[in-house]
Amino acid sequence: MKDSFTLSVAKPCGEKWERFTPVAGGGFCNACNRNVTDFTRMSDEEVLAFFKAQPAQTCGRFHPDQLRTYATNPRSAPRLGRRFRQAGLAGLLLLLVGKPGYAKRITEQPASHFVQPEKNTAGGDAVGPGRMVKGTVRDQDKQPIPGVSVYLKGSTVGTVTDAGGNFTFPQELQAGDVLIFAFIGFESKEYVVVKKDTDSPVEIALVTLCVQWMGEVAVERPYAAEPSAIGKWWRQVKSLF
Repeated sequence: MKDSFTLSVAKPCGEKWERFTPVAGGGFCNACNRNVTDFTRMSDEEVLAFFKAQPAQTCGRFHPDQLRTYATNPRSAPRLGRRFRQAGLAGLLLLLVGKPGYAKRITEQPASHFVQPEKNTAGGDAVGPGRMVKGTVRDQDKQPIPGVSVYLKGSTVGTVTDAGGNFTFPQELQAGDVLIFAFIGFESKEYVVVKKDTDSPVEIALVTLCVQWMGEVAVERPYAAEPSAIGKWWRQVKSLF
């Protein structure tokens, strides 16, 4: 039988993570007087290593996609896989419980990528010289996020990040303008434009939506039948070579 185990939280905890006292590897819950391990920042390999030691009565904080079956000898997978699983799950939750208008707003592509600045009646520009804003959008692991909607607050002008998470806003912006960065599965973020002498790139960090499960972890391991006498004898023979 394939060597694996399944993680689940039978009774999710209702305590607030923000109220926990920070400790090494997680937080301390005053309600149950126990340390809670923070698995949300662990890779699959780190989760495997933790539970291979078969810890007893572990309380943990998880992303929903981490509560699943793990193979003890998993094949390597690209880092992007987990992020898009998180985005897909959080996106589904947004579609089920979110406001339809908001879901539509962040998934629509702008009708125009450039709008000419308005002119005043005197023939001059209505506003002063602007600033071209460009930069990169990354997640909390410093990985670039493609397909992020970047639009000017209160308008339909915007663009999206490319495969490397890079963007260049299609029109000049004024100091005080607000750009909104939105991507399903991540918390939206606002960036206030500041007038600078140079048009240096900006770095935007998006944080995964806080869709989490917390509580005592149940570890289910597959049943392995006791080998027969012949099987034990054969295993001993193989160990000699």
